[in-house]
Amino acid sequence: ESLVLVSGLPAGAELGIDWYTWTCGPAFSGVRAVPSGVHLLHASAGPAGLRCGRLFWLDDQPSERVVLRYKWCPAEECLLPYDDADGGSGDPAPAAAALEALCAPYPEKTLKRWRDLTSFAWSQRSRLIWLTDRALDSLSDCLFAAPLPPGHPAGCPASEITRHRLDRSWALAELLRHSGRQFTAEDKTFDIIGAAAIADNDDDEDSEALLLAELQLSFVLAVTLHNSACLDRWLGLLNHLCRVREALLSKRRLFVNLLRCLLPQLIALSSSGAESSEPAPVGLRALLIDLWQNCSIAAKEDSSGAFGSEIAGPLDAIQALAGRLWGWRLDCEEDEDAADVDADA
Repeated sequence: ESLVLVSGLPAGAELGIDWYTWTCGPAFSGVRAVPSGVHLLHASAGPAGLRCGRLFWLDDQPSERVVLRYKWCPAEECLLPYDDADGGSGDPAPAAAALEALCAPYPEKTLKRWRDLTSFAWSQRSRLIWLTDRALDSLSDCLFAAPLPPGHPAGCPASEITRHRLDRSWALAELLRHSGRQFTAEDKTFDIIGAAAIADNDDDEDSEALLLAELQLSFVLAVTLHNSACLDRWLGLLNHLCRVREALLSKRRLFVNLLRCLLPQLIALSSSGAESSEPAPVGLRALLIDLWQNCSIAAKEDSSGAFGSEIAGPLDAIQALAGRLWGWRLDCEEDEDAADVDADA
């Protein structure tokens, strides 16, 4: 079982992993029995403090027990790897065995929700290794720095621009074609991943999974760390995905999986404050209406009926949840107070 040790946390600080947070006592030392998967360790000096975090991956069957060590830096209010935090003083780290009894067990009751929120991030872990142990906080830039494609090809006449803004099929193709680059260009890790990552991504299933992994990680970092740049990225990706019409049936697997990603995200929004009069993210209503309408049209156009049967359950669940949380109906035309999001602006 893996162990995450954190030293130096003041009493009253908050430490969390994934979808659970503890208020620390003076002896609190970390989390034990951490299962395999992608994880986000996060902390703050208190409820009003700047929230910081670090992503890490744990293999299904590690060759030896994994012990991760961090130390709270009070000056920067962040978590640092233990070797960096001690300033190279050479002070020996406390023995893991002595601290394990002071660690909380991993919160199993939240594990399924977390895995639902990070399923594609876990499946694509070999392509996301560059994200491991990055220092993140509420004010960080989005991890995925590659710009989103414009809504239309360069040089389009006005009539074509309007068509592309209504149907983001071209922009989706660009997102998928370059999805491998979005995850690797910043750190120049092409040598690790291989030359195939530099070329245009021709593997549809792989590029779709990478795109959904980015959607998932942008969301969990936005909600858990209260990071506005990641929230903007999440909404920007949805702006392209929810407004696809022509290519929807040809990318049916992507859109079935998109609905399966969105449902736990909306549930997560409700548990993070949406049911206590917190407004929904600006533009989300308009995007969900577009997604509902485009999926409904595609289901009617699919003569086999397979697409409609695949999306019926998650689409109805999204409609019901949006109605319960915010009083929205998605099976109607967008009205004047359904705010818009436009990645071209």
